[in-house]
Amino acid sequence: MMGTWRIKLAVGALSALTMGALAVASGVADLAEAFPQVPVTLVQMLITAPILVQTPVTLFGSLFCRWASKKQLLLLACIFFVIGGLTPFFVHSFPVILAMRCLYGAGVGLVIPLTASLTAEYFQGEERAAVMGLNSAVGMLGGAFYTYVGGQLSVVGWQYCFLAYLIGLPVFVLTLLFLPSGGKAPRSISQQREKAGRLPGSVFVVAVTSLVYALLCLYQPYLSLCSKYWHGNGCTVRPFLLHCQYLWIFRWPIV
Repeated sequence: MMGTWRIKLAVGALSALTMGALAVASGVADLAEAFPQVPVTLVQMLITAPILVQTPVTLFGSLFCRWASKKQLLLLACIFFVIGGLTPFFVHSFPVILAMRCLYGAGVGLVIPLTASLTAEYFQGEERAAVMGLNSAVGMLGGAFYTYVGGQLSVVGWQYCFLAYLIGLPVFVLTLLFLPSGGKAPRSISQQREKAGRLPGSVFVVAVTSLVYALLCLYQPYLSLCSKYWHGNGCTVRPFLLHCQYLWIFRWPIV
């Protein structure tokens, strides 16, 4: 079987895509100035619309595995991520930008359940917990990356914050090269119950922390304030601290 380190690398790279919505958070004020005829609340939907789309896709995305492999779906998700993320850089039509943000959200919605499924398929015990922690840490670090880079690029122009989504290209290549085409046969329900144990307390800490972080990301006045005065530097603190927390909680070896 393909080396597990390659699967870890591919799944970890995919996890870096999950917080990409924050790349636009730093440019909300500039976007509002670029589209004065559009209400500010609708401009802020460029951040929340992807999340609204990715939620149902995340819930029902596993159903698509009936018609395509996980690798094919993840490659499609990367394509959605890049097209939906980069197209606003080339257009100046707000409806098109909003539609592309929804396409981006659909891509992220596919990534979240499929990476979790791959982690459960290929890793067991403490190694699985370590990979889950690594994926969460990479996701939080990705949030810091998108916020900071998006803020710095928005100083040049509001379109440039969308260039942060170029990160989807190397992730596509890693997925294509390192992720196995087929999946392991799922274990029976009885086998899963036999090996299932009590969830460690760290899982609940991560769940609560992620919920609080998601609510803060949706607090539009704070995001607008960051984009107006700090161009992303102030917004980077939350994901960086959460990244450190995840590394502390999941401190098992990952190789």
